[in-house]
Amino acid sequence: MAFRERWDDAMTVKHATASTFVFCAFPGAWQVGVIAHPRLGWAMVTGGHVEAEETPAEAALREVTEETGLAKVRFIRPPAPGLPDGFPHERVEPPWWITEMPVPSDNHLAEPHIHVDH
Repeated sequence: MAFRERWDDAMTVKHATASTFVFCAFPGAWQVGVIAHPRLGWAMVTGGHVEAEETPAEAALREVTEETGLAKVRFIRPPAPGLPDGFPHERVEPPWWITEMPVPSDNHLAEPHIHVDH
């Protein structure tokens, strides 16, 4: 790989985002909620940019409320070891996976960039 290609890759802007699959139990079935993305026009799961003062988990819950009006949602925890008894710090909800998605310019950046989605 040429130096210039490595330099360009190193300069790619990455933004933290958080997406959430919202499931609801109905008699006899589970359903997944999607929204109509206002700018892209696609049916998508809820999500958006992580703000400076929040974790990806907090952003995910905020985005669900903003985009659907649902206020009573909770996380289904992925498999993970528990914290030791007496551990002095609060657990932060981990993502089920993290993906990188190239995206076109948006209201956060006027050039193509990468969303690191939790």
